[in-house]
Amino acid sequence: MVVNPTPRSRAKRALRGASAVAVLTLLLMAPDAWAADGEKDSGPALRGFEPAVMIGFGVHAQNLRGSQSADFVSIPKGRQGKLRFSFSEAEAMLFTPTLTETFGLRLFLRGGGQFPFTRDQVAENSRISFDVNRDGAAVYSANCAAPPANEPGRTTPGFALNTGGTGFCEVKGRNEVIVNGSLFAGVGADFTLPFGGYQFHLRPSINWFGQSMKGEASTVRNSTLSRKFNCTSRVPEIDMLPCNDPTTNESGTDIVDKYALQFTRRDEVRSKTGERWMHGIGPRLELDIEVAKVGNMVFEFFAQVGIYWILTDRTITHSSSGTIGDGTCVQKNPDFLDPNFNAPDFCSADVPGGQPIRAFYKTEAGPYVVQGGGGFRVVWKGLTL
Repeated sequence: MVVNPTPRSRAKRALRGASAVAVLTLLLMAPDAWAADGEKDSGPALRGFEPAVMIGFGVHAQNLRGSQSADFVSIPKGRQGKLRFSFSEAEAMLFTPTLTETFGLRLFLRGGGQFPFTRDQVAENSRISFDVNRDGAAVYSANCAAPPANEPGRTTPGFALNTGGTGFCEVKGRNEVIVNGSLFAGVGADFTLPFGGYQFHLRPSINWFGQSMKGEASTVRNSTLSRKFNCTSRVPEIDMLPCNDPTTNESGTDIVDKYALQFTRRDEVRSKTGERWMHGIGPRLELDIEVAKVGNMVFEFFAQVGIYWILTDRTITHSSSGTIGDGTCVQKNPDFLDPNFNAPDFCSADVPGGQPIRAFYKTEAGPYVVQGGGGFRVVWKGLTL
């Protein structure tokens, strides 16, 4: 006679089957997790394939040199920069099963990316100024905006540099790289080192390292020429202007500089490049400590240091064209003049720009990259193959 199993007996059989599967799975994941006589083994446990992910932070150190030149001004060698920045890091890893019981040796594959917090890195900052009273009219005229010519038929000295005019110009050059980020991939070995009740892991690896950057640069020249006048020492043409009576100070000396004329001009060149990749290779060493286990998850803290040798071209060269800016002549201190006085009647006409100018830039990254940092890793022990 066939007896149909009751619902309670079917539930018991299902529970026993699930328990057997769970026990078998645990044995497959860690075959030597327990030693004989039921005592826990103090050495490294045998483990299967295990994927892992991590997030971390680090610092990047690398030399960086820059140079620049222009066809419209002489630019001296400027202050050199360095690639110094902090970054965040993300990585995925896959560990092989344990290969030897000694140190629980395993191999692993890794790959990840780094993302800088500060992308702009200055390769060279250059700054120079020219003063007509300090450097002379010839040097000033060769490196700065030339003074506008007097209008035809006028006898006004205007901005003539050798007849009381003053001139000052400043040239600023900035040559920098924009660091987009880095990628890395490599292979390594994992050594388990039990100590003080904790599981430490020493993980040396050899890695490909690629860094992405682009160049940006600018050269800016600001020129200012001034000529001051007063009511007590007029040239014939200015004598026709309705000037207020001069005032004197306590000693009876005439107060000069009643009004002034000023000519300004800004010349600028800006340049940028597309993305450039530089590739290298080098070792990386990590020290990890297991701090917690939750189910099939093992949580680790780690510290790491890496050194990479850049093998490909490390230079970024580029150039760009600009134009001479329009020169503008303005009247200063207008309170000393008749309100109906029109400055352009005295000022030389605005000087149109548009003449082409060009600047050239070069940056060179150092051949070695040094990085250090730390972070947090999660290893999943639930994968068995």
